[in-house]
Parts: sequence; structure tokens; C-alpha cells
Amino acid sequence: MPILPLHRKPSHNCLHDPSLSHNNLRTVYNTYTTFAYQCHQATVSALSTKLQKLLMLYRRLLLSKLVHIGPDFGSPPNFRSRLCNDYPDKFKIVDTSYGRAVDLVSWDHELAKQMPSPEVDRGLIVDRPLR
Repeated sequence: MPILPLHRKPSHNCLHDPSLSHNNLRTVYNTYTTFAYQCHQATVSALSTKLQKLLMLYRRLLLSKLVHIGPDFGSPPNFRSRLCNDYPDKFKIVDTSYGRAVDLVSWDHELAKQMPSPEVDRGLIVDRPLR
């Protein structure tokens, strides 16, 4: 039997497989649409870049501290299990005397470059030359 579409939300395709129904209960599968999947991948990639930049400053951060500042960076609650395992080339979890910590595995020279400061003429009196 074919899998029949029930309805489509902007980010999910909901599908029903009548061959797997049990006691007249319908089995529903949620799958990401292509656009939602691309948005999810971009978000995860940006989050891993943020964490890598932060670890490039400190080299190792305790997980207990990252849990507190995680929402400020937009990290999901399961970043320890998902993000660190999805990017083993960037991060690893190590045991320290203070508890578990995230350690930087690879240094990215592109992320280490300083952003140029914008040249802004604010027109302040202090910035004007003396007469």
C-alpha cells in the first residue's frame, strides 16, 4: 500500500501508512520539507561555529557553564549529545577534575581572523582638530 499524505504544514510533511495501522489507529510520520531541513542544517552549522569561536578563546569549557549560557547562544537543550557528536572534528567531551568539559579539537584560522573595525565619522566635538 502506498504512503498517503495527510496534510502539509509549512515545515513538515505528515504521512500516513495504512498498512501499519493497529486497532484503527493511524500511524503518522513527520518528515522535514527540503526548506526546513536546509534551515535546520544552517542553524546547526552556525551554532557549531559559535561554539568553536568560544572554545578558541578558552580552549576548554565546563559543560555546567555552557548549560547556563547556552540559551544566550541559541543552543538547544541537547547540544551536548547532538552537537558534540555531530562534529567530532571540532569538539570532544573530556573529564576534568571539575567535571565534564567540551574541548576544542581543531583550530580554524579563518575564524581566528579579527574583523575589521568600521571607520565611522561620528562628528563629535572631541574628534575635531584644535584651532
